[in-house]
Amino acid sequence: MKSITLALLSTAIITPAWAAQPQAPAAPVETQAEKLANLQAQKALGKLRLEVARQEAEIAEAKGKSGASFSATAPAAPVVTKPPKPVDLPPPALVSISSVGDKITAIVLNGGMRKAVKVGDVLYGGWTVDKLETTSVTVSRAGQTQTLRP
Repeated sequence: MKSITLALLSTAIITPAWAAQPQAPAAPVETQAEKLANLQAQKALGKLRLEVARQEAEIAEAKGKSGASFSATAPAAPVVTKPPKPVDLPPPALVSISSVGDKITAIVLNGGMRKAVKVGDVLYGGWTVDKLETTSVTVSRAGQTQTLRP
């Protein structure tokens, strides 16, 4: 009886606590193309934040120089009779395309920014990603279809 109790005690002492705990599921792996696209999006966002900060500093400086106080309510917006003409961006351009097994990853340049795309994504200018192949990406807009190649 003592040998069984001793064996159970030694097993409990030797077994580390982490061995009995369930393992958390692994995080999804991000591809190099996705990492690059995310970094480029962060860079563009940083540039916009910097521009806003500069404008806010200019406004604060103008308030200080003029001595005038600015009202919290803005004047009524002018009535626009005709909507502004939409910006007609050029079609997206395919930067790179790669495939591993059945998964195809494409990076397109659209609206001045690079973006990792998948089928169904809607890009700037109204272009929709219709098809990803190992050598091309097909996009469409308002009845037009274009095949992008690197």
